[in-house]
Amino acid sequence: TKAQQLLTGLQATGDESQQLQAVIEMCQLLVMGNEDTLGGFPVKQVVPALITLLSMEHNFDMMNQACRALTYMMEALPRSSSVVSSAIPVFLEKLQVIQCMDVAEQSLTALEMLSRRHSKAILQAVRGVFVEIFTPSMFAMQKTTCINLLSFKK
Repeated sequence: TKAQQLLTGLQATGDESQQLQAVIEMCQLLVMGNEDTLGGFPVKQVVPALITLLSMEHNFDMMNQACRALTYMMEALPRSSSVVSSAIPVFLEKLQVIQCMDVAEQSLTALEMLSRRHSKAILQAVRGVFVEIFTPSMFAMQKTTCINLLSFKK
């Protein structure tokens, strides 16, 4: 399938141009897809590959596209959030040490989406994390995320 081909591209260690092309195409596939059109999508294999790309500190474009792909995945495949939640520590790291505003904003978007179903995981990971507020839109997302976290019931 197309997703399997793109997964191979995401995992092309040592060839960042191939990885970047694959993650861009993955974003396109996910933003246009839904649960019907993406049946059999290899979430459990794609998420770790995207987390690896999200951790490429030297490549802001790669990090941003990987973060977008994870966000688009949760929109297209809501049940994928349980797997995407494994990226929570990386999303928080992108907010703690902001090197690229686009990556920080996309990470905040992902955390806001995750906070709807995975508040406990975020609360457990967020201990001691200080996040600066840079823009009004980021403040609004932080506020929504905090409300979702505060409404978490054990």
